[in-house]
Amino acid sequence: MTPATLVAPAIAALAAAAVTVRPAAAQPPAPALDLPVDVTASMSAAWHDDRDYGDLFGRINLARLWGGWHAAVRLDTSTFVDPPGPETDDRYTVEKASIGWGDRSLEVTAGDAYVSFGRGLGLSLRKLDELGIDTTLRGAKLLVHRGPLAGTVVAGYANINNVDEATGASVDDPYDLIAGGQAQLAVADRVTLGAYAAAIAFHDSLGLVPNDRYTDRSVQAGVIIDAPRATPHAGFYLEAMGQELMTEPEAEHPRGFGLYGTAAAYAGKATILFEGKAYGELTPLQPDLGDPAFDAVAYSSPPTVERVLQTIENPATEIAGGRLRADWSFSPALLVYANYGGFRDWHGYADPASGEIVAGTIHDPYAGVEARWDEARSWALFSAGWRVVALDGSGELVRRDGHVELDASQALGARWSLTLHGLHEQVGKHESQILDESFRQGTITAGFRFQPSLTVAGGYDYTTEPTQPRRDYWSATVGWDLTPSSSLGLLVGSMRGGLKCISGVCRVLPPFEGVKLSATLRF
Repeated sequence: MTPATLVAPAIAALAAAAVTVRPAAAQPPAPALDLPVDVTASMSAAWHDDRDYGDLFGRINLARLWGGWHAAVRLDTSTFVDPPGPETDDRYTVEKASIGWGDRSLEVTAGDAYVSFGRGLGLSLRKLDELGIDTTLRGAKLLVHRGPLAGTVVAGYANINNVDEATGASVDDPYDLIAGGQAQLAVADRVTLGAYAAAIAFHDSLGLVPNDRYTDRSVQAGVIIDAPRATPHAGFYLEAMGQELMTEPEAEHPRGFGLYGTAAAYAGKATILFEGKAYGELTPLQPDLGDPAFDAVAYSSPPTVERVLQTIENPATEIAGGRLRADWSFSPALLVYANYGGFRDWHGYADPASGEIVAGTIHDPYAGVEARWDEARSWALFSAGWRVVALDGSGELVRRDGHVELDASQALGARWSLTLHGLHEQVGKHESQILDESFRQGTITAGFRFQPSLTVAGGYDYTTEPTQPRRDYWSATVGWDLTPSSSLGLLVGSMRGGLKCISGVCRVLPPFEGVKLSATLRF
């Protein structure tokens, strides 16, 4: 099977779609089509030159609203040509499905639903497209709103995204049982008090020794105080939670705690934000799915209090600290900010001299500027920083991470604009006399956009990380917006892999080399 054999039918299908779905401005007025359901179809076809296989992914979302009722279903398909291994197999499934009813004070849902209590310390089932994560609760969800009172009750089992599109690997649902509830009370229109509790029974053992099904269980409970506008010039948020893990009946039950909070003050052109955390011996709520491609699946997401894209090696446990950010707005078109983060990490790092695990201190300063002009049709966002980890006692720097990032767009007339994105990272790791590595990696993308439909860009990725197969990766992309909600895309070339993190959720993505067609069509 050749790349042309796989991609040619996809090109024909996408071309046919392009004929039937044209930009509204290019068509004469036509009667509105009253479909019984809203349909969104997402498709991609790719050939991987580096691994000599092809894949075709499809996702069809059907949704319907009538009266107070709502229903939705998502069908996922995964088809492979010359799959690289037994872990890559065709799969066709009803991935998400739900039906429910609601009004202003009550909403009931049966099937799949996203759930998050507080800021995610105790329970967080969510979607992260960048990492291929989409976890819902399949069961029942009840929402109640009556005056100042609001409540949520959920029960069911975890339903994960079964296929990892980056690697082609697939696993079954873990069938971990989850139940919980959250209650909130609004006080004086300025403060909301809340409390929650959640319990998880894991289908498979969390430890190295296998246990009977649902022997390992975790219980989390927490309280919340939310006052975003406690005064006209200040607000705060505070969340505290406790956790208890139960394994074998005779074993000791580990307990942990988590504390997270923010405080903000506003004074004219200045804004001051403090964000802090203190996490004890929390146990990560992650199922053992038996495949590294799914290691990022988790049922909680304690805030990291660091940059969204910051690589974080240690789990959110045995760490405390915070960050302070100051913003100054010179005008609506110009903003500058400076941020300093400091944390004590008792989870520790390897001491290069002794090999022992030693606690460390994280220092993370960075600053940036945001500028807009041409009536906000042009902009430039720039930031840079340097993050280090110093060991207790010796003060030796065992991590040295620098970053520089730029996003810019320059309007050229009413419809044309030039775009530029650049990211450079300098990574240093010193763990022993042998392992003292330093490498660089980054991405540069430049292109143009013709409003309202066409985008063309060229990309260059580079990395000197020893585990990656090559240093330079070149690519070209073309995007065409058929309508505001339908688009086609083409990628030709290669992109680097490596560790990628989004808000503390990290996974290793493989590099890509080949061609990829994608389409999103909404009817």
